[in-house]
Amino acid sequence: MKIAIATQGMAKAIIDHTNYKGELESGTQAVFVDNPLVTVRSDLLPINTSVGLQNLMLHPEMQEAVFADILKKEPEEVAFYAAFNGEKFSDFVEISYSSRFMTHEVGPNVGFTSGVGCIVGDELSLACMELENLVNWLKGIKYHGMILIGMSSNFHITSLRWGYFAGPFALFREFFTNSVEHLLEFCAGVPHDLIPYDDVLTLCVLVTRYPYPVNLPNKNGPISARKNAEPHLWRNLEGYNETVIASSRGSILYEARRRIMRSIKSMLEYDENLQYRTDFGLREKFILSQEFYEKRREKKEIQFSRSASST
Repeated sequence: MKIAIATQGMAKAIIDHTNYKGELESGTQAVFVDNPLVTVRSDLLPINTSVGLQNLMLHPEMQEAVFADILKKEPEEVAFYAAFNGEKFSDFVEISYSSRFMTHEVGPNVGFTSGVGCIVGDELSLACMELENLVNWLKGIKYHGMILIGMSSNFHITSLRWGYFAGPFALFREFFTNSVEHLLEFCAGVPHDLIPYDDVLTLCVLVTRYPYPVNLPNKNGPISARKNAEPHLWRNLEGYNETVIASSRGSILYEARRRIMRSIKSMLEYDENLQYRTDFGLREKFILSQEFYEKRREKKEIQFSRSASST
């Protein structure tokens, strides 16, 4: 399926990780956007937006009535990220993340600096009663794309955000054996099965150039890295600054951290002054999927122990 990319810079990683280009070439069937308010030509399938969603976002007075049976006014404790193909959700990934720029949760709030993800499959639908209403509503507005769902500790939906988010997408993408092309095609309704790796968790961390988060009016070019690190680097443009989300997956926390450090070291070879938090993953804690996470981790540790004892 031919999918064009129409972004405002944030989803540069999507272009880097696929063969799709921004031009609307002959035969284009869908358009991926990173902002739900981007207008898409009426004869093309929009990914991450729809006319119904745009109407709702532009008229906040409609939202209370529309979401009366979906959103609950409870404290938000956790976030889940998933893809919706017009009919159903992919597997859900619970995401725990930090927004402070510096190690030990200090410095300015820049939105997303590091995170950890745990895949929970479709089991979330058994715990959250409002998900069925959400699916029916998404079908009604003909939505295809990514969604970030905020949830309380009582498994009630508290917030909804649509579109591409660099950190959550990096954590989500790492879990699947499928290419980015297949993931976008799944969103567009192509019947791909998204097949997860047998890993326990995913990690990611923001890597930037000094003086980020200050955005200076000059172009520094991309952050360089070795070619073998690129599949795990998600590049984004913020003004003139390029930032990178380095991500990885692992059967245990140490394995995932080691893989990310390998990617970071490949970037430090080109610029030793790059900035990143050093405590990524060390505060990993899941809320609604903690029990699921611990069972998978215990299973993996038993497998490692048996493998070591047999050698």
